[in-house]
Amino acid sequence: MILFWQQALSQYIHPLSRQLWVIECADSFEMLDFPALLSAFKAYYPQALLFSDQLQLSDEQTKITIEPLRATRHYLGATTEAVLLDVRQGFPLDYFLAITATIRQGGLLILLLNREDKNRDKGINGTFGTIESLRFHSEAIATPFFDRYLQQQLSYYGYRFVDHRVMIPDYLQNPHLNLLNQTEKELDSGEVIEITPEQQVIIHDFQAQSAGIYTLFAPRGCGKSWLSSQLVAHNVSDYIVTAPNQSAISQYQHIDGLQFRAPDALFLAQKPDQYAETLIVEEAGKMPLNHLVRLCQRFQKILLISSTDNYEGTGQGLQQKLPDLITIHKNYQLSQIHRFDPQDPLQQLSNALMLQNGERSTASLTYSKGNEEKDYILPKLIFRYFDDHNIAELRSNIPAMRALYQLLNRTHYQTHIQDLRRLFDLPGQCFLLAYLPQAENGEDMAENHRLIGAIWGVEEGGLSEDLIAGVFNGYRRPKGNLVAQMLTGQSYFPEAMRQHSIRISRISVDESYRRLGIGQAMVKQLEEAIKGRQRPIDRPMDFISVSFGLTQNLRDFWRSCHYQMIHLGYHLDKSTGLYSAVVIKALNAVSKAWIAESIGKFQADAFLHLQNRTFLPEIKNILEEYAKNGKFDQRDQMVIEACEQEKRAIYSVQNALIRRDVEKSNENID
Repeated sequence: MILFWQQALSQYIHPLSRQLWVIECADSFEMLDFPALLSAFKAYYPQALLFSDQLQLSDEQTKITIEPLRATRHYLGATTEAVLLDVRQGFPLDYFLAITATIRQGGLLILLLNREDKNRDKGINGTFGTIESLRFHSEAIATPFFDRYLQQQLSYYGYRFVDHRVMIPDYLQNPHLNLLNQTEKELDSGEVIEITPEQQVIIHDFQAQSAGIYTLFAPRGCGKSWLSSQLVAHNVSDYIVTAPNQSAISQYQHIDGLQFRAPDALFLAQKPDQYAETLIVEEAGKMPLNHLVRLCQRFQKILLISSTDNYEGTGQGLQQKLPDLITIHKNYQLSQIHRFDPQDPLQQLSNALMLQNGERSTASLTYSKGNEEKDYILPKLIFRYFDDHNIAELRSNIPAMRALYQLLNRTHYQTHIQDLRRLFDLPGQCFLLAYLPQAENGEDMAENHRLIGAIWGVEEGGLSEDLIAGVFNGYRRPKGNLVAQMLTGQSYFPEAMRQHSIRISRISVDESYRRLGIGQAMVKQLEEAIKGRQRPIDRPMDFISVSFGLTQNLRDFWRSCHYQMIHLGYHLDKSTGLYSAVVIKALNAVSKAWIAESIGKFQADAFLHLQNRTFLPEIKNILEEYAKNGKFDQRDQMVIEACEQEKRAIYSVQNALIRRDVEKSNENID
């Protein structure tokens, strides 16, 4: 068997591009095929990496290291020659993208997949398994739409091995689609790297600056870390390097006298003034934004480095929200990939799985609205509503899915690659899409209309009394039901978990069409669609909620839509560096009573927040609009008992305790 794999490695590897092998594994794979594959693979690629959560090595293979799948994240920023990724228990999209970006020119990625069993329930126990769905859902769910799309892409870009038979990738079977016909070029080997003109410009410019905050954001493989290591090597005593973990600074390890400091060490250091050294922050996207703000306050000159890919850390939050918190003096960018040919099959597969391939990105279609006014745009909009009844129509339309995901990725800071798994298969979702016609009499929305706005809603609530009590008393924190749990476990209202609701998870409008009332129009359309869908077979929705990083503009937007603020979080969100606010709107009489009560409780809490917490002026001004002194009541008593007698967090009852103390003090005076 080893001869088969040796021959395959000599025949199906290309020195100028990276290749994908998909090996469909039978039950006997580990016993019969894996030892031979491993021997041939490690002989051809001695530095190859292996990742699996289930492979077992024989006694003769003890010198070979197999790392868990989650360890792929430790190699972000590194360069690898080949990788074996065991995805038989489920396809982890973020892990796949992270490790694929590290493989250099001439490398190989091997995926181990379970062979499809025609008699098996493919949705739960089939090719991509139940374990992966548990990473983005509270229970195992079927993932037929993503599975179908993934299988199509793997067949198109990868060599498939089944019972020692090789199936050639679809793109190679059509010479007009051969990705390597026109794109082969020899890239840097990684041993000796010359500075490119775009890197040289950044180096000279940054060295000429005396102070300020600078960012270097670029795709994986562009040489961000290598560039910054050249800066440090030029005068090592002038620089301090920090990162979420030491594995992120492999490019700096050759520098004698390197000053690496963990973020916590920099926070704890007693410095009367700012550091004189320049700070380099590697993998800034993996750090909470409020930590970055604190670091920026301690140094006169800083370079923040991060990938522009959204499969790690704070997703798009770093690029979209950081400028709201600190002043960025200059944004540096790199575009040329050095690690591999960006047109090779492996990168094309990654683009396809991120819905960035195929038809032109909607970003390229952006045009100025010019003199088009609100009254002209709004009547032309076409709204489409999707929920569990008709969402298969959306999920089966890949151009429409691509347009939706690209809009979210472009415009919403919370967008993360795992959103694709949710978009494709998560039950209990709804979407309100706003299209602007681009062609007359076109029936296909994705082809003939431009998507300029979207709302993504998620069903919450309708949960068991046992679970509600567990969350209220501090014992349970299940996945999902974000606002419902927040209002139950951090506020005073278990009704939020008991009743049925829609949480608006994302609302996005194309930048070219903002401030025209499109957001408000979409919210109104969503409310009408939710009310209109409540047929006997549907669960009636009692209210709509939204959680967001509190700013004056966002508060004003939701107030204009007649949503009421009823809660402010106690901790800064890592993706925004802001406190999370909750606004809500009742849809029927069932929810109106407790929602009215929640408005009063928030006013009472806002009064005490201002007295006992420190806020930025913008947030302080907002709270002052709501603040009203309140009296100790039964809601307060309930949360205090949950804290004193159960395990409810103390921070969630501080205001209730203060009101109780005030009442006792007043009783003593009387």
